[in-house]
Amino acid sequence: MEYCSHLWFGFAKNQLDALDSADRRARRLIGNDLVVSRLQSLEHRRKVACLAVFYKIHFGECAQELFDLLFEKAIQRSDTMSRRTHKPFMG
Repeated sequence: MEYCSHLWFGFAKNQLDALDSADRRARRLIGNDLVVSRLQSLEHRRKVACLAVFYKIHFGECAQELFDLLFEKAIQRSDTMSRRTHKPFMG
């Protein structure tokens, strides 16, 4: 459940709830309250993973292919935005 959890962040709430439910079930199976209390929830680990990926992308510490892909999309988006004609609001 931990693998690629940053990719799951964009999934529908009901799908994430199913994953979190499985995480809670696994915690109950452990049975040791001391160990379980030290574990972070799957939701928390998902958020941390997303922030870590964002940090790596922002500071250029990710794989070059990912950085190039994101940078290319940003250039395309800004070109598209500049071609749009803005019409004044007539109220």
